[in-house]
Amino acid sequence: MRERSASTSGHFGVRDVHVTLEDVNGPKGGRDKQCRLRVRFRSTEVVLVCLGFSEFAVVEDALEQLRQQVVRLRERRGAGRTAILSPAEAW
Repeated sequence: MRERSASTSGHFGVRDVHVTLEDVNGPKGGRDKQCRLRVRFRSTEVVLVCLGFSEFAVVEDALEQLRQQVVRLRERRGAGRTAILSPAEAW
């Protein structure tokens, strides 16, 4: 997971990756798998929470959302501004 998130994030200097997978609804089934992904970069932190039917799907969703956040960060930095995303903005 760290390698995939680092390759997704490019030049932003990944300092720490924390992943939590949880079955939030117990044995009842349904869309109850949760992946919480926190990635700390040199200058910002991104926190993503995804729900789905399988652990694999929620991890893939979290990585895709991370990729989208990194694209936004690059766009903001390319505009000459320093971009800092708070965890609330990562939703």
